[in-house]
Amino acid sequence: MKLITILKKYKRLIRLGIPLTIPLAIYLFIYLPIHKQIKNIASEHKKYSEIVKELGISSASAVTAPTFNRQILELEKTFFLSDAESLDSISRFCYDLGLELVAINPLKKEKIIDKEKKPLTLGKKSIYRLGFKISLQGNFTMLMKFLEEVDKGEKFLILNNFTIGKIAPLDPTSDSLKLDLELEAFVLG
Repeated sequence: MKLITILKKYKRLIRLGIPLTIPLAIYLFIYLPIHKQIKNIASEHKKYSEIVKELGISSASAVTAPTFNRQILELEKTFFLSDAESLDSISRFCYDLGLELVAINPLKKEKIIDKEKKPLTLGKKSIYRLGFKISLQGNFTMLMKFLEEVDKGEKFLILNNFTIGKIAPLDPTSDSLKLDLELEAFVLG
């Protein structure tokens, strides 16, 4: 009863207050979160602009500068030069560690594009992302050494997903494990 009498008493104030709370709610729940995202994007853009300036990419004369060419050559060393080189590198890791390479299945190869839908290039070569699934067999130590080699290798390899399991789960004397993983390599083409 009291609530109804209070509502009737302040009816005009409530009618006036509701339209004022809508802009306040829009400001608090829509504008402020979006504004924070815009600030974050602006700071990232500023950071990347500074990196581009550091590398000398923005000036026309920097492209012919020897330091820029040296930086491009250093960066090229982190990419594979062909699909075959990336697969050869993986199989060489396996051979060196004594792992059994059961299978390699290619997933996809796609050209990497920037936010303006232009292909990313390094020098005059496009950059491709090559994904594949690998199955390996070996003991725990060898499999962990393989993952360490993938992590600390000089070429870009990204480990997206992996599962590890015992080959013979009912045999307590067996230490053989199977490792299934998805990798991505970056190839210049």
